[in-house]
Amino acid sequence: METGLKDRVAVVAASSQGLGQAAAQAFAAAGESARSSVSIVWNLSFDAGTGLGAFATGAIATATSYSVAFAVLAAAAAVVGGCWGLWRMSQLRL
Repeated sequence: METGLKDRVAVVAASSQGLGQAAAQAFAAAGESARSSVSIVWNLSFDAGTGLGAFATGAIATATSYSVAFAVLAAAAAVVGGCWGLWRMSQLRL
């Protein structure tokens, strides 16, 4: 298998595993009584994120290039992930 393809397969696999864990945790935390509400929120959030991400990627790529678009999105994901991690750590210390 080509190196670039291996990298893409690894990213897709890791993303799928992460999404699965997030969904399982959300359903477990909400409990049986809120299962349908969690399902609605999960699907709405996932679809909205996919749509907004595609729109943002297209807008940035049109204005600059695909390389710049993917670099900006990677940086945004890192910032959001870092902020969430810091917030989560602050919640655990209480």
